[in-house]
Amino acid sequence: MKSYFNEFFWAFHPSIEGFKHCRLVLTIDGTHLYGKYNDIVMIAMGCDRNNQLFPLAFALTDGENVESWGWFLACIRNRVTQMRDICVIFNCHPGIMVVLVDVYLGWSKPNAYHRICMHHLASNFMTHFKDKCLKQLLCRATLETKIEKFNMLMDTIGRINQDTLNWLEAILFEKWALSHDGCQRYDIMTTNMSEVFNSVPKGA
Repeated sequence: MKSYFNEFFWAFHPSIEGFKHCRLVLTIDGTHLYGKYNDIVMIAMGCDRNNQLFPLAFALTDGENVESWGWFLACIRNRVTQMRDICVIFNCHPGIMVVLVDVYLGWSKPNAYHRICMHHLASNFMTHFKDKCLKQLLCRATLETKIEKFNMLMDTIGRINQDTLNWLEAILFEKWALSHDGCQRYDIMTTNMSEVFNSVPKGA
């Protein structure tokens, strides 16, 4: 009789120890396998003090949802690190957004800060508004470090399309705008650290 597992989490001891000396930032992402198995690989990637990739934790699950992301982040919190003030950079997957504010999982404030990937924000923006000029203004506003210039760009967006401004103002500026970040994300604006590693297990 064959046996199967629904979820599998792993993190190597040298990575767990090494993360204690890394920047307090994690990017998390999930990717499909395209080989014999069609599961999801979840990846948590850190960044060392030389700004190099630092693979931290992995999981295999049968899908991306609130339950699987909650389980993955709970495993990281319970098995890998209990450090506070970690900045978690994520895509706009609704499952992640729900999990991060769950006080029982240890990733809500003040234990962690939540930041949205710039590329995923722009992608969602285009899904709603389909305006490349406004997207360019959004990207400029996202990367702007001075609040005064950020406000000017937001005013310009609002003059062009008030609905666009309303949509952006519904998302806390600290989650996506570098000018409001408070130096939490170490200028890491995307989940590219995780996505670069995504190609490694795809053939499994």
